[in-house]
Amino acid sequence: MAILTITLPIFLLIGLGYVCAWRRLFTPDQVRGMGRFVITIALPALLFRALVQQQLRDVLEWRYLLVYALGSLALLIGGFLYARIVHKQGVTSAALRGFGMSVSNNGFIGFPMAMQLIGPHAAVPLALTYIVENLVMLPTVLALAESGQAGHAPVGILARRIGLGLVKSPLVIAIVTACIGLVIGIHPIGPLAKVIDLLAGASAPVALLVIGASLFGLSAKGMMRPVLEISAAKLLIHPLAMIGLLMLIPIADKDLRHTVILLATIPMLSIYPIIAQRYGEEKFCGAALLVTTALAFATVSGWVWLLQAGYLG
Repeated sequence: MAILTITLPIFLLIGLGYVCAWRRLFTPDQVRGMGRFVITIALPALLFRALVQQQLRDVLEWRYLLVYALGSLALLIGGFLYARIVHKQGVTSAALRGFGMSVSNNGFIGFPMAMQLIGPHAAVPLALTYIVENLVMLPTVLALAESGQAGHAPVGILARRIGLGLVKSPLVIAIVTACIGLVIGIHPIGPLAKVIDLLAGASAPVALLVIGASLFGLSAKGMMRPVLEISAAKLLIHPLAMIGLLMLIPIADKDLRHTVILLATIPMLSIYPIIAQRYGEEKFCGAALLVTTALAFATVSGWVWLLQAGYLG
């Protein structure tokens, strides 16, 4: 029951979002609008609020960055090679399969879960995780996927496009602004602090409803075997990679150790099928998202139990 108290509310809210979409309480346009609200306003506010309450030395944890980056890259490269060699997939399809195995939905699912397990201190590893995903994982995936397309954009144009996306990202802006605030000792107070608190509080429930609503209409019919391979890699092998790296690169802080494992257990990004749509792979990636999220209730609960019981350090 103690474990279900942590995991069940997360998946109940996801289920509620699915039911709302099924009953047409949310239209697809409304779901996209809610998702944009989370990504551009609520989640940046939550990240900013949590980070400005930390010490700068606690935010700059290079060991965490290294473990999460190496573990995620190992899954991306391993998944890419597996798809190329075993399933004879093209470069773009293989890149998307590696993407599904290695990039977690930390903003919509990972952070609410970490907040319940770790508490407010989870904001620090989440910010570090976003640095890895935005500066390492997403550029690598997009570069691989584009390289498999005939007449793909030149490297310089692709790099410029990715760079502009990073500069304009509300999440990146929130992290940088919070770090500047820590350096110069300025914190929001009064009405501004209250507005940030209200927006931050809306992040988790709205995000989880969006996840559930986004799953409605997806189907895995006829694709279960390759989809289950992606699910197993994402939900089981990705966290195992983090555990192995922690043995080589130990992290002293217990909360950081637990969070780096926990965030790796989370299903892939909800925009996974949207990114794949550009390459005609949206049905397969949507099926992988649906199955992985459905299976995550059991696997994440298992990982949380192992963490709570002290079996993982």
